[in-house]
Amino acid sequence: MKMHYLMACLIMISLLPNLIFGQQWDGASNTTDPIYRTGKVGVGTNAPKQKLHIEGGSDASLSDGSGYIIIGNQDGTNLVMDNNEFIARNNGGESTLYLQSEGGAINVHHNQAGGTQFVILDNGKVGIGTESPGAKLDVDGGTLDTSPTGTPIARFSRGSGGDNFIAIYGDNIGNYIIADDPGSNEKNLYIRTKNSKHIILDPAGKVGIGTTSPQSKLAVNGIITAKEVVVTNSGWPDFVFDDDYYLRTLDELETYTNEHKHLPDMPSASEVEGNGVSLGDMQAKLLQKVEELTLYIIELKKENGALKARVAKLEI
Repeated sequence: MKMHYLMACLIMISLLPNLIFGQQWDGASNTTDPIYRTGKVGVGTNAPKQKLHIEGGSDASLSDGSGYIIIGNQDGTNLVMDNNEFIARNNGGESTLYLQSEGGAINVHHNQAGGTQFVILDNGKVGIGTESPGAKLDVDGGTLDTSPTGTPIARFSRGSGGDNFIAIYGDNIGNYIIADDPGSNEKNLYIRTKNSKHIILDPAGKVGIGTTSPQSKLAVNGIITAKEVVVTNSGWPDFVFDDDYYLRTLDELETYTNEHKHLPDMPSASEVEGNGVSLGDMQAKLLQKVEELTLYIIELKKENGALKARVAKLEI
């Protein structure tokens, strides 16, 4: 009899876990709050949609008790999540969030866009719009559109104090760096070192080197060093040799220089100081004077020849 009683006790003990936990975890009729199981586990819901379905909780933050799920030590390093964000914390303060893949890549997909939108390879290269970045940062995509509503490859905005930005584009013609502003004020594009603005491109297409106020297509405040400079210009002074070209007499030239203190058709010193000189125009004017001087020499040679002939006759 005692043996039968002992056997019955053992059977009851063996069934006890099923009786206790079965009440909470097994059976379609289980309604123990807040955890339900009908082949799927629900926390805060009696109709779980997936293997684990959690409802309820608060937005994830640095505060204790926030979020839906906490992984780690509440008083130490932990990860808190809600329905659309996760935060790394350390005892109520900020902590570093690490995304780590052992030997593989980290891919971020967008359901609507399709394909990989962001990837970090195991060699440290980051790709945006590409699964195979060829550099530390490789951005693929974007269309050329100079309006603020365009889709550039990359865009760097001011952030505060204004809306101007720099955008990078590319198309089948080439690549573009654009300085723009959603407002009506177009912005200058600068290339500078830490303390100095060395090169400026203004909205009118004028380039300044060493100056922030270029007056022409290229303004350089300093010395230019080059092996060769080619200037294209029209109005080359071959007209000096035309038959109807008026060449001042030397007496007229002397009178002009005595009065104006510079050659005819040449700028004065004050004009050069105030306005500068056009390199192409000045080269043409200098050549004009050389050609005029050549005509004077030819004329003097003729006069000299005539004088020699007269002297020769007198000596006979």
